[in-house]
Amino acid sequence: MTTRIHPSVVRSSAPASSEHGAFCRVRSAAFAGLAVSAALVAAPGTHAAAPSLPTGAQTVAGAQTVSQSGTTLTVTQTTAKAATNWQSFNIGAGHTVNFVQPSASAVSLNRVVGTDVSVIQGALNANGHVFLLNPNGVLFTQSAQVNVGGIVASTLHMKTEDFMAGRYTFEGAGSGTIINQGNITAAKGGFVGLIAAKVTHTGSIVAPEGSVVAGAGNRVTLDLGGPIKIKVEEGVLDALVEQGGAIRADGGLVYLTAKAVGEVTRTVLNHTGITEARTLSTGKDGKIYLMGGMEKDRIAVKGKLDASAPNGGNGGFVETSAAHVQIADEVQVTTAAPKGKAGTWLIDPVDFYINAGNGAQSANGIGATTLGTALNTNNVTIQTDASTAGNGDILLFASVTKTTGAATTLTLAAHRDISFSAGADILGSNDAPLNIILAARAMGGPEGYVFIGSGSVLRSFGGDITIGGGGAIWRLPAPRLRVETFRGSKSLIPRLMQRATVHPRDPPERRSLTR
Repeated sequence: MTTRIHPSVVRSSAPASSEHGAFCRVRSAAFAGLAVSAALVAAPGTHAAAPSLPTGAQTVAGAQTVSQSGTTLTVTQTTAKAATNWQSFNIGAGHTVNFVQPSASAVSLNRVVGTDVSVIQGALNANGHVFLLNPNGVLFTQSAQVNVGGIVASTLHMKTEDFMAGRYTFEGAGSGTIINQGNITAAKGGFVGLIAAKVTHTGSIVAPEGSVVAGAGNRVTLDLGGPIKIKVEEGVLDALVEQGGAIRADGGLVYLTAKAVGEVTRTVLNHTGITEARTLSTGKDGKIYLMGGMEKDRIAVKGKLDASAPNGGNGGFVETSAAHVQIADEVQVTTAAPKGKAGTWLIDPVDFYINAGNGAQSANGIGATTLGTALNTNNVTIQTDASTAGNGDILLFASVTKTTGAATTLTLAAHRDISFSAGADILGSNDAPLNIILAARAMGGPEGYVFIGSGSVLRSFGGDITIGGGGAIWRLPAPRLRVETFRGSKSLIPRLMQRATVHPRDPPERRSLTR
């Protein structure tokens, strides 16, 4: 197939403003998502007319050459940064695009100003970093093989002057979708970023000791200095990140975040895949973040989140935070460390319910059995905030039991109240001690109380029990301590609570617990 890339050397330094006008003329064709991508993959003839290699290169900043030999296109970059406008950017099956860059820290910005989705079916290689921006959408099919120092694929716009100055702000109303069904591998310490209003990942991403980030919004800032940081500064109506594939960033960071706008509560992040950021044998741990907005957003947590330390060292860190956090019964979260200390799973919603059985059974909660299983391999902290979405309460409707493993800690830290329904217990087990921390008004709010229902039991089996509120948190060594209720005349807990000035507004048995 003859492409429109001219085989001669391209050397130009057009002013930055030249790309802005072209971008404004782009027709942002909607990329409908997986249904469209499936059709493209299943029926390759439907896009047979599309070029198999990028076309229409115009260098707008920096210096580079673009050449083609057969099925391979090579971009040879001679400055630390270079920006290119392309009429189209596709890589057909059996085709290759190579970026040859002056160093591993070099960055190439590639902006599509035509009207077609970028379909990557072949190989994309770079020794440095590549940004691919297409407001129409980017699809990495199942046959795509990406091997780079780092890559960002986005449907949002970036000004050339910002790029050249190292200000990586992605913004605009690109209507396309970023979809990865293929295999993306970053170099050691590198990064992979997927940024759009909608991001869907069902393939494989590997970034050893590096970062994998995804952001859904209309304005997203990426900071590549030191530890990679991503922030959604402006939401979008239908923001969505779907992680249904495999992500591995052992010794590094996985950060998936989205923010929606509008009055309706929306699921902005749906995790059903396998995400791993495990501790390395060197002791470098991993971190996993699933983050939504704290006003109305909901995240759905399924699949596997693995920040364990199977080869030594301590476990890492997992955070699942949004106004509403729904934990499915089949979720697997582990920060286990057989040769060290377990890490922590932080759940940070507004209001939160611990319900009977395995299922979340509400838009914002976890099953008691699921929580008990998590405590076998993790310290678990449930920490609530207050917003228009709720009061910041933690409500326990069923008993939580840790059944096995080394000592771990369950921390319930409520912005306002912690309430146990009658007979709801928190228990360790023989040879499986559990530290229990109940902290009302933990975030410094105006009031907060711990309500323990009639007949409820706290039993640590060798762990510690801490109960308090506000600025007065009291720690009580509690080897095999049994705490019955607030009414137990011989229990230390009522007197401890009195000293901590934590008193129920109403007796627990008269307080209605509703979802």
